[in-house]
Amino acid sequence: MKKTLLVLLMALCLLLPIATKAEVKQETLKEALTQEGITPSKALDTYKETDDQAIIYLFRGHECGFCHAFLEFMNSIVEDYGKYFKVVSYEVWYNEDNAKLMDQVGKYMGQAAEGVPYIVIGDKIFGGYSESWNEEIKSAIKTLYDTKKDDRYDVMVEMVENPKDENGNYTKGNVSTTAIVLCTVLATIAGVGVTCAFVNYKFTALEDKLELSRNNKKEVKETKEVKQDKKHSKKK
Repeated sequence: MKKTLLVLLMALCLLLPIATKAEVKQETLKEALTQEGITPSKALDTYKETDDQAIIYLFRGHECGFCHAFLEFMNSIVEDYGKYFKVVSYEVWYNEDNAKLMDQVGKYMGQAAEGVPYIVIGDKIFGGYSESWNEEIKSAIKTLYDTKKDDRYDVMVEMVENPKDENGNYTKGNVSTTAIVLCTVLATIAGVGVTCAFVNYKFTALEDKLELSRNNKKEVKETKEVKQDKKHSKKK
């Protein structure tokens, strides 16, 4: 539920510059298969998408041969692996806003999307598709599925929760590490200043007391001397 809400938030926040046209469009595996003229496997008749499944983000081009091959592969493993994954597909050749999203994802993950298919499974990227990657793809799916749901890496959620600037530096909260360190140093200095002021106050107060004590003793001594002088005067 939490992931679903965050993804919805991503759609509102991350895509704000293009959300006014609401043209970013995603498809399920079955919808993508149908669009590419691939007959969905019988396993898809009972296949259900849940929040527990690992998400595969697929950026593809309509009638792209390699994208078609990847979808064929996904179609073939639904029976054995369908409980582990769900596909979120974005067609980018005929949808400019989907293409912009793919570019954003590529820049965020540090591996530019230079072609399709561009496949993201957790923090793993597959730029293109080859049958030789099938086992690696299945392993990535299972690894992400076996990861505790709240600890799974989801690039769409990450781009909202931990945005980066053009240089790839995190900008969350618009507070830099330098600013945090500076504030800590200033707070420490302020604390030391208060401590010093307090100690100075105590020493000053002590000095005042000592001075007062010395003055009192002096006055007492002078008073005694005056009294003694008076006694001597009377005797004379």
